Amino acid sequence: MNINLYNAEIKKLNDELMDNRSHMSPDMVKTCDKIIKKAHELKDIALEGYACYYLAENYYLNSTDDIKFNSTLLKALKLLKICEDSEMLARCYNLLGAAALNNGTRELALDFHFTALKHCNELEKTNLSGIVEYNIGRTFFNIGDNKQALHYVNLAEKDIKGNKKDSFYYRNLLLFYCFKADCCILLDDKKVAQECLDGIDKLEEEKSIPSEFFEDYPVVDIRMRANYYLGNVDKCKAYGDKIRNLVLNGDVSLDSIEDVIETVRFLTRVGKTDEALKAIEVTEKTISKTDMPNVRMNYAKLKHDVYERIGNKRKTTQAAKEYYKYAMLQQQQSISSYSFFADIRNTMLSVEKENIKLKRQADTDSLTGLGNRFALNRFVELAFDKAYKSSSTIAVEILDFDDFKHLNDTYGHSAGDEALKKIANEIKKLEKKNPFIHGFRYGGDEFILIYEGMTDDEIVDHAQKLRHEIANRKILNEIDSKNKYVTISQGLKNGIPSENTRMWDYLNAADNALYEVKKTKKGEIVLANK
Repeated sequence: MNINLYNAEIKKLNDELMDNRSHMSPDMVKTCDKIIKKAHELKDIALEGYACYYLAENYYLNSTDDIKFNSTLLKALKLLKICEDSEMLARCYNLLGAAALNNGTRELALDFHFTALKHCNELEKTNLSGIVEYNIGRTFFNIGDNKQALHYVNLAEKDIKGNKKDSFYYRNLLLFYCFKADCCILLDDKKVAQECLDGIDKLEEEKSIPSEFFEDYPVVDIRMRANYYLGNVDKCKAYGDKIRNLVLNGDVSLDSIEDVIETVRFLTRVGKTDEALKAIEVTEKTISKTDMPNVRMNYAKLKHDVYERIGNKRKTTQAAKEYYKYAMLQQQQSISSYSFFADIRNTMLSVEKENIKLKRQADTDSLTGLGNRFALNRFVELAFDKAYKSSSTIAVEILDFDDFKHLNDTYGHSAGDEALKKIANEIKKLEKKNPFIHGFRYGGDEFILIYEGMTDDEIVDHAQKLRHEIANRKILNEIDSKNKYVTISQGLKNGIPSENTRMWDYLNAADNALYEVKKTKKGEIVLANK
């Protein structure tokens, strides 16, 4: 999905969306809704699928509304599958994997993450694979396979570090160091664990990174445990004090419960059972706010292990009962989750079967048989990238039907439709003769032609031939005794695109050239760069 191919209004909304996302702002829902509304106006399913994904991501991060999350993500998947947007499909499946892991269905989580990775591999260049590999590592870590976890987190490192444009870049990099340090502690690799702590320290020196990132529970927790592992007593104590304050102040979110569990296990292991019990007692309030059986089950097991260690039989028994209760609920939820994810699989298979038909419908203008605006958007994204990388020319022509309203009003809309078909047929003939010319119906009586790798003279020559062929058709549109037949006006822009120059820049220049033709003499050609 290349948002740069859209107009200034869509770009502005996307900037707003990315800003909301980086700050996890509740305004993200409103911004997504605005983009979806614009997508409906443009009949652009790729843009709608794009916005639906980010809306689902918001529900996942900032809400416990599973119904909204499930329905919105499923809608995004359907739309993105139709337009075969591999990057956004990878994001969808990655999010599905994270949701499956939260629900305790780890096998499904891996399946979804590997599907996401498959879509990443279909892209020429992407850093998204780093995020997916990171999540695959987290899933293996959850299973207890620490070697595989470290393998995938090492694969993720290059991609995460190479994606500074991502609005979550610094957060992702910080979480990467935390997770890798966790793996190294369990695999007894002191050297790399120290490198991870150094990486966190270096990030903290960056003025552009919000200081509150380093006050988050997972970051403070791993700094405490890693420094203990490395024998840095003073640093371990300093971060231990911070953890104590966070716990006692109740500054523990549901997202940090797994880290709290690790903290409690650590405190128990180093003999600080009083602090471990206090952490359990305080975070019980946070735990009681969630209805996720998987979380409650894991926490009950933690309590059981701690109480058993200190010899509190009554609370050990009570925790065992809680564990059994939530294990049963988790089993029920797993069945429900499998049912939902199976529905997704079946739905996506159905979409796959109809995809060729739907893609043809989505790509083709029903009246003229030319590619429509959606097909144009998809084509030019690749064409402009290719022209930029090869330093070759690309040209955009916007072709306008002169006095189309007069034809419709005088001869009827069916005559107007027939005239449009005849113009489209001439464009198709031009396409057949030259594989580097591509025609699209832009809307109404406007057509777009893309010329690849041609000189100004070659492009003007093709444009003149098209104009003459349409004139030879003698399509009746009598305005006065001198103007009896249909004519077209053509505006063109040719050049070698720069890194920041894209379709809309060329289209604006061609449109200005067309305006000049209309203003001075209809039925002529103007090349914007001449």
